[in-house]
Amino acid sequence: MVRRAAFDCIWKAGVAGRRELGSMTALADEAIDRAIAELVSAGAAELDSGGAVVATAGLSGRATARTRHSLSMSGRRFHTWCAIDAIGIPAGVHESATALTRCGACRTAIEVKLAMGKVVSPEGPTAWCPASVCDNTIEGFCPYANLFCSEEHLSTWWLDAGSPRGDALMLWEVAVLGKAIWGEMSAYVGPVPSRRLSEN
Repeated sequence: MVRRAAFDCIWKAGVAGRRELGSMTALADEAIDRAIAELVSAGAAELDSGGAVVATAGLSGRATARTRHSLSMSGRRFHTWCAIDAIGIPAGVHESATALTRCGACRTAIEVKLAMGKVVSPEGPTAWCPASVCDNTIEGFCPYANLFCSEEHLSTWWLDAGSPRGDALMLWEVAVLGKAIWGEMSAYVGPVPSRRLSEN
């Protein structure tokens, strides 16, 4: 409940404070604090210096040390923890967007466009979805969930990384995965307000 409320706040205003979360969930401050602590411990949320949630479920309204990918929707720029977030979030909430990331091998910029949650960019880039179970999403999953220019670049990275367990996904498969992960958010979030967030 708190994660979904925080996602909604970040979607609309870029940050989720305790007051907003309390209003949306009707939970006591202590319950909200416990839920936030659990999310942070699991690598499912980031906080600012004042304790407000600035990122959860892969979506951030501001750039942080953890957000190496970005996402443009409705004139607003968001940041994400991994390439799968950048494609999967708009797919899950049925939004038109442009995901921006870099090849996990050569660092070449990669742009993926979606129209109402469907990938419309040509297939070519390949995503890597780690299969390992981890205790902290930000640290154990996201650094490895990247997009690659080609299957060749993915293969090179995979061998250099020690042949980790996981799956190579085409762009449309990332969108399908996104619907499964973020689909629950689609009925919860509203339209993205037109006010632009800071891109720093």
